[in-house]
Amino acid sequence: MDFSGNIGLWQRRVAEGLEGIARRHAVIDALSIKAGQALLDVGCGSGLLVRELALAVGEGGRAVGIDVSAEQLAVARTACADLPAAAFVEGDATGLDIGDATFNGIASINTLEYIADMGAALGEMRRVLKPGARVALISVLWDHFRYHGAELALNEQMLDAFCAHCPHQMLPLELPSKLEAHGFGGIRRESLAFFQRGSE
Repeated sequence: MDFSGNIGLWQRRVAEGLEGIARRHAVIDALSIKAGQALLDVGCGSGLLVRELALAVGEGGRAVGIDVSAEQLAVARTACADLPAAAFVEGDATGLDIGDATFNGIASINTLEYIADMGAALGEMRRVLKPGARVALISVLWDHFRYHGAELALNEQMLDAFCAHCPHQMLPLELPSKLEAHGFGGIRRESLAFFQRGSE
């Protein structure tokens, strides 16, 4: 999916909301971060999580964000310009230009479901992790999201258009077995809210 222009702006607005904040906090809790560690955010977008990771590891650590969108990375670099521990790389999760056993932890929020060759991405994540490292992955059960307008044919057309650029609609249900197949252990699942309605 192309996260430039209005789509990129929409993604940044969602990430800045309450649910986006909650997702980042869940990732930080799951990674059990220590000062001086090296962490990777796959599909870092506008860098909001990388900023928090960089603050957590301190100047002696490293928080690296990788993304395929040059526009998103430009926003991320600006947002983290004051943090020496933050760094960004334009690249694809299926072919990380990173040495083996580099990171103490990896995070990825709402990214894996958009990667067609997710097996290659998981293999690369496993390769660049140090022994005993932690991984925190968040994805959406998109197959349960349906459009319910008055025109049924249009509802289906909209869903089909979304499915065309998001190849893993059921990823939260499929991910545990895929992780095990790539050598990940100690897998734990937790449900998070994607969207909440409330009065202002």
